[in-house]
Amino acid sequence: MGYGKRSRVLLPLSVSAPHPRHQRGIHLVQREEGDRPPFHANGRTTPTPVDGLCLTSSFRAAALVYVAFVLFIVYIDQFEFPWFGGYLNIVGISVIHVFFGALIARLMHGQRKDPYQTHEDRDRQIELGVKSLVWVGMAATIFVSLEIGLHALEMQSLSPTTTCLYLQLLALVCFREFRIQNVDFDVYRVEAAAG
Repeated sequence: MGYGKRSRVLLPLSVSAPHPRHQRGIHLVQREEGDRPPFHANGRTTPTPVDGLCLTSSFRAAALVYVAFVLFIVYIDQFEFPWFGGYLNIVGISVIHVFFGALIARLMHGQRKDPYQTHEDRDRQIELGVKSLVWVGMAATIFVSLEIGLHALEMQSLSPTTTCLYLQLLALVCFREFRIQNVDFDVYRVEAAAG
């Protein structure tokens, strides 16, 4: 088939347990024959490219913050403070980043929860989740650095202020991109009208 001539065919969208409105567990969707199906037969999404979501700058910023944190810990460790945990701080932050990385991988390659969700909404949901996790990880790294720095400078009285600012920044980052007008509700209206 050439690019100029396309025919419409019914391709399986996913194979799953029977839906109450369908006789079989195979949901069919009408797509162009040359289009890539959005989901594999096992119901898992096709891998979403990170470049397609414009997240490489967020990942670069997170890597830069992490490297700065490691250098800061190495610098503080040379003063041998009795209260300082040393390289255990790096291990703790690394565990947090690995956990967030696993959540990001699950979000990008995991199963789609809403069968009526459009591709644009799914990409927007993935982008929002990935950005939130990356920014929360960066904020946690910066917060730990600030707490260690304040303790090293014997300014522990500012700790409640930095905690308050950290939590406000966390709330701002988590809610800044979610807007209800970005969600496509038309797919739900079509199903309700047909039912």
